[in-house]
Amino acid sequence: MIESAAMRATFLKLGTMAVAAMTLAACQTASLSGASSVLEFRSNEEVLDDKSIEAKIEKGIADLSTQYVMDVEADAYVGRVLLTGTAGAAGAKDSVERVARSTPEVTAVYNEIQVAGEESATRDLTISGKLKTQLLATKGVRSNNYTVRVVNAVVYIIGVAESNDEFNAVLNVARNVADVKRVVNYINIDASRKS
Repeated sequence: MIESAAMRATFLKLGTMAVAAMTLAACQTASLSGASSVLEFRSNEEVLDDKSIEAKIEKGIADLSTQYVMDVEADAYVGRVLLTGTAGAAGAKDSVERVARSTPEVTAVYNEIQVAGEESATRDLTISGKLKTQLLATKGVRSNNYTVRVVNAVVYIIGVAESNDEFNAVLNVARNVADVKRVVNYINIDASRKS
């Protein structure tokens, strides 16, 4: 059953990569027709590189022989990887981190995997949905520049803010969503590619 869950996760990531590639192709077509293709901080090439990193890490996780890897996500953003989710033992958490660090294109790994103790997945989905909706509605925030994960009511955010004001706005929104216990931020500020 672990193998089939791991295989499903791998196929899901591959499907996500295919959708991302089609979306990027559509954006490129829009760019050629005169519309703006700048949807986020990362270039199309960086997005594809990050999706490739995620797929390699997911495959490595699926290949682990440990039964204690439960529900782990790897999100790459310009070569930096945020690991979130739950593991049944500290050894499994460390094994997943080793997989991420062994991926050549990875420049940094933030291991925020929590060991066991499943709390309400419904609550985490609710927090995530509220946060993403509020970020989308917040003036001066380019919500597509961020990846948000919620595990046991702890919010993890990785991405790039185009200014200090945007950085502060994102964190303020996250901190003020109901039921959030804590916000862990891996946001860089880089105004050089401000759109």
